[in-house]
Amino acid sequence: MEIQNRFKSCFDELEKVSTRDLHLSAEKIVHAENKKLALLIAHIYEISRRKAHLELGYKNLFDYIVDHLGISEGSAYLRMQVANICREYPEVLECL
Repeated sequence: MEIQNRFKSCFDELEKVSTRDLHLSAEKIVHAENKKLALLIAHIYEISRRKAHLELGYKNLFDYIVDHLGISEGSAYLRMQVANICREYPEVLECL
């Protein structure tokens, strides 16, 4: 119930925001989300490099990402692929 009230309150507040401010706010949120995604990918690479997933009791990196981090299988696979590419080409993270 508490979560429902928080989201209802959020929607109520957004109804009061001008379209321009709503647009600007959405852009800021996407930028922040992309920055966090780039950081997550860098973390995934470093966890892989250290084989930290084994130390944490996971048989492979994929299981760590899916089971521990709660990321979907498709997203986990894609993030692992990007992490491998980013170590060789760090500028890819900048594009995110």
